[in-house]
Amino acid sequence: MDIYQITEKRWDKRLAELKEFGEKTQCKWPRYDSESSQERALYMFIFDLRKRYKKGLLEAEKLQALKDIGYHLEKKAPRRDMMNGFNTNLWLKKFDKLKKFLAENENRYPSSKSIIREEIKLCEWVAYNRAQCKKGKLPTDIIAMLDGMNFSFKRVSTKKERVKKEWHHRPQWMVKYDAIKELFSHTPKRIADVNHPLYDWQQHHKRKFNSLKTERQELLNAIDFMAIVSDNYESEKNERWLAHFNEIVAYKDKFGRLPLANRAYPHHIKWIALQRFKYCRDLLSKEKEEILRAIGIKLTKNTNRNSEWERKYNAYKKFIEEKKRLPTRKKADAAEKELHFFRQMQHMSIMGKMKAPTPERLEKLKAVGIYPIKKYKGESPRNEVVEAKWQKQKDEVLKFMAANGNKLPRVKSNNRQEQLLRNWLHFLIARHKKGSLNKNWASWLIEIGFLKIDVGER
Repeated sequence: MDIYQITEKRWDKRLAELKEFGEKTQCKWPRYDSESSQERALYMFIFDLRKRYKKGLLEAEKLQALKDIGYHLEKKAPRRDMMNGFNTNLWLKKFDKLKKFLAENENRYPSSKSIIREEIKLCEWVAYNRAQCKKGKLPTDIIAMLDGMNFSFKRVSTKKERVKKEWHHRPQWMVKYDAIKELFSHTPKRIADVNHPLYDWQQHHKRKFNSLKTERQELLNAIDFMAIVSDNYESEKNERWLAHFNEIVAYKDKFGRLPLANRAYPHHIKWIALQRFKYCRDLLSKEKEEILRAIGIKLTKNTNRNSEWERKYNAYKKFIEEKKRLPTRKKADAAEKELHFFRQMQHMSIMGKMKAPTPERLEKLKAVGIYPIKKYKGESPRNEVVEAKWQKQKDEVLKFMAANGNKLPRVKSNNRQEQLLRNWLHFLIARHKKGSLNKNWASWLIEIGFLKIDVGER
């Protein structure tokens, strides 16, 4: 289809509009920067016709119809009022918009990061004029007009590009320093209100005090900044600890026991867990330890961390020997679910996704069949449990073949058992391709005709 094809309906409509426009404007050419949407549409119509005319695709009848209303496509359109290549009317409109924008925004130049589309376009126009001035292509008339409004021909630098001033030349820091100095002179107490305007400034300088410049450290030491902040912080911290401890005591007096894991008082549970954590890390003072023990909170340290792992390992080993299968999380038994997750965690640690186990633990895990498949190719099935399961599947395949005239199970069968047997045979083939199937099973697949290659070709 011709991209310049014009339908008769569109041609008649646009030609009538162009004739009416020519009668009003004495056959002036439509402008693309006009405020009238109809005139801009006529400009695009003439633009398309001129392309067709240059390619020799415009019919003679349509070319004559345009001449009859006073528009000759073979003639070039007259140049508009230009200043050395700049469209005067369009440039003056942008210039007026910039003057209006600066007046409304206190001499702030438009930003490219604005969410207003007009401001972004105006910023691009300003950048274009600056670039043209830098190249020496900006007309003198335009430069004179821009100088008349104190136009900045240099781009406003960003924060990163500005020259870093010395600390004493930065008024913002000194203003906040004077404010906190006056505050501490009246009430030498740490700011505890998070919504206070100087709270973030105080906390930042408390944390970064040692890395501050010596001049700033001297100014802060002059008002005893660290002494006031640290002393009050410790006292307020102890007050908050005692307040929370009193809430626990009140809860015990009301219900006769310590708070349990429920939705009504979750903050009490978290606080008690935090105290036990601090006790295990030796971060709890002896006074607080005695107070917590007095209300019945048990604080114990796990001196032998291996005992829990050994307990789960022995339970897993016993389960494998008795049940002859792997633990699963689908059972309702909570103990079996725990063993299932224990097996998953040990497998992840061996694969490098968690902390690697010690050599002694690795040997124990190998004994119960927990090790990565990739590191032990050619040893499948990995343990007696899987061996028994595979042997059972093998017996079912042989039984099926004996009952069906030595025919192999099919996938596209209505019998669900036959589909499962076929999928299991494909599973063995996939293991054989990866090189993780031993020769005994590969030879059996060849015997039944499911594998068509020799064992030595692997």
